[in-house]
Amino acid sequence: MRRKVGIASVVLGCILAVVIGWMLTSNEKGALRPSHDTASPTTERSMSPVVQISPTIESLEKEDEAAEVQPAARQPSVVAAAGKYNFTKWQDAVDEFAKLVGIEYDRLWEEGHRSPASLAVMNVSFRIFRDNEYPELLEAMKDFVPFDSSMTEEQRRTFPNWNRRIPEEIWRNPRWIAVWAGKMPEGSQFTKLHLPNGTTMHLKEFQRAKVSWEERYIPAQTRTGQIEMGFLRQYAKKLETNLETAQDEQFDSTFLELERVKAQIDDLSKEKIVPREMEAGALEEFSGHPEFEIIEVDLGIIDRTQEED
Repeated sequence: MRRKVGIASVVLGCILAVVIGWMLTSNEKGALRPSHDTASPTTERSMSPVVQISPTIESLEKEDEAAEVQPAARQPSVVAAAGKYNFTKWQDAVDEFAKLVGIEYDRLWEEGHRSPASLAVMNVSFRIFRDNEYPELLEAMKDFVPFDSSMTEEQRRTFPNWNRRIPEEIWRNPRWIAVWAGKMPEGSQFTKLHLPNGTTMHLKEFQRAKVSWEERYIPAQTRTGQIEMGFLRQYAKKLETNLETAQDEQFDSTFLELERVKAQIDDLSKEKIVPREMEAGALEEFSGHPEFEIIEVDLGIIDRTQEED
């Protein structure tokens, strides 16, 4: 019993940490299918997501079972006559979990929640692992949920099905579960990085992108540049007026100030090319992970528009 309670506590803690992070950094509604509002409930629930598994995850399955990861090949989880769940593989556990998440997702969506996927995963996780509303499902899932990352392999080997559990890449990502449930389009489970040249990169969990480019622009043509240019020109006119009546030392200081302002106006009118860079994705602290990858991208020279200022 202690082992069951311990697993449930660890699972719930991991889920909450991940879900809260997603809720603070994402707006899931923007990734919903455009047809979400127009599709009938039957159509919405019948759509199967195209699930992509990375090579590392695929290695968790035997070659003859790899196809089972794909929605077309996955079979619904089996429920015995007594009402207990008989999961034979981790995909069965995800199926049943995603089914509940999908129902909760629809409810939250109708209520207008900003992050329905994250909230749905959190609410369903509470019901299963904290409130024990589904004791039979909890009993069936406990041998498929991922271990805490702090556990050693020796410790993991003491548990049933220790090396054939739900991949952490899927379990820790509420978007993955929403995609699995058919509530978000395939691809939404990956981090989207919008580049300054208008393209989008999709980063997996342990990928980090380092993007560099040169920004070309004329300051006077940007919004802030136009405001500054207007101020400088008005100031220059005032100095020119003062210069007409200025005498001796006041004339010299006013003249020097006018020259300085004219130089600023001239500088704002010249084209500039400034080096820029950005980084996003997995933190450097994961550099020791076997799947960690740095993707370097050079976008060349990009013209900055007034709207981007």
